[in-house]
Amino acid sequence: MRRLQRVLSRPAASLTIPGTTLATLLADGWASWPMETGGLLLGHRANHHGLGAVAVRVIGAGPEARHERYGFTPDAAWQAEQVAVAWTQDNALEYLGDWHTHPAGTTRFSPLDHATARTIAAAPLARQPNPIMVVAALQADLSSRIAAGVLVNGRLRDMAVMMDNDL
Repeated sequence: MRRLQRVLSRPAASLTIPGTTLATLLADGWASWPMETGGLLLGHRANHHGLGAVAVRVIGAGPEARHERYGFTPDAAWQAEQVAVAWTQDNALEYLGDWHTHPAGTTRFSPLDHATARTIAAAPLARQPNPIMVVAALQADLSSRIAAGVLVNGRLRDMAVMMDNDL
């Protein structure tokens, strides 16, 4: 718990991801290669401004998701079930935002990514005025890069991404 408190006090606009959570995200991404996939981020906001966070769980697109080269449609019913299960295990988890892949692409957020973040912020049921978006750029040489942004004043603001194997 003390370790988590130290992480939660890190500067604003940073996203900490435990190594096992990042491994799950990347495994889901590679399983859909060369098509895009994604899902949900659950975790804890890290400071009073709400711009920093610790993402402790990722939920994938689901078994009935449709994956395309430049987009995907999640299995929303399956995702809702997974969120319900996660909340029974830890009712302090918050929905932080979404993650997705850019196969053979960059970590730059597309106009669609910005629009998705604004849609999340405007959705009352999401209860997330500053959603976090994570993109994993997966390359043919099996390398990957991760970027994160948080929606502030209608635009995704870059976040520092830190992996923490101690959480």
